[in-house]
Amino acid sequence: QLNKAYDGYGEYAKVFPNKKELVKNAIRNGFVEIDDEIVIHSINRLLNTPNKSDGISYIDENLLSALSGSCALLAYIETATNDLYVACAGDSRAVIGVKDQKTGKWKALPLSEDQTGRNENEVKRLEKEHPGESNIIMNGRIFGGLEPSRAFGDAKYKWDRSLQETIYSKFFKEKRRVPGNDKFKTPPYVTARPEVVHHEVGPDDKFLVLATDGLWERLSNAEVVELVGLLIEGKRNGKDVSDGLKELDTNESKKKFAFVDENASTHLIRNALGGAAEDVLCAMLSLPSPMSRRWRDDITVTV
Repeated sequence: QLNKAYDGYGEYAKVFPNKKELVKNAIRNGFVEIDDEIVIHSINRLLNTPNKSDGISYIDENLLSALSGSCALLAYIETATNDLYVACAGDSRAVIGVKDQKTGKWKALPLSEDQTGRNENEVKRLEKEHPGESNIIMNGRIFGGLEPSRAFGDAKYKWDRSLQETIYSKFFKEKRRVPGNDKFKTPPYVTARPEVVHHEVGPDDKFLVLATDGLWERLSNAEVVELVGLLIEGKRNGKDVSDGLKELDTNESKKKFAFVDENASTHLIRNALGGAAEDVLCAMLSLPSPMSRRWRDDITVTV
């Protein structure tokens, strides 16, 4: 709970943000501060700290955290007021399952927007932040490489060229080309600052699905909501759906979905990777890395 008191005075006193805006700002600032620690502060310590006895692991820990990347999705709910806040940096997605009490149908209400180079809002944001620069978005990706336009880490899109040259010359024994090119004029091109959405939870809002893009690449918002909705209805009404196969109303391709799991997250992952087609499911789960990346992305789901 947030408790604040402001006492504005004078001719130019401004109206301070309400509690909802304070919560949004706190979440945004939290994301940015975490990313600053990963990308800026840890590297500054690395460059300014004498070699340690465990120097290699210390260097690896800091460099790998900065150079690798991660999208982030956060949901925060104030149960006393039913205020839900969803923060998204990247292409993970949050979707509410809404039950229409009049029709009995399930509807999907997205609370986040995929932040990639294919999102016109993100393209406009980058153009505004980097005026006069062309080819920032190439084939829907940042300079043709990174798909999400917001993420933790991914320092090669955030460090300036001078810093990258210093790091690569100091910490990489073999000759390696410094990431980026002459087009990297005004980094950072990727940010961890999230878009934060507020939603007042109503009586028709029955559940919230948070999942990485691997799920949404294989199932639509509507399919995900109906899969969870039917599972919940089966449990509440005492129906046995443990061995059921269903074709959903939203399923245009007539995929066969399986209802064999008690856990809603497992239920979604199973149906994303094959559903009732056991041979497909087994094949998808058996693919070794890195071959598996050609056929499926990592999938994390919370319901």
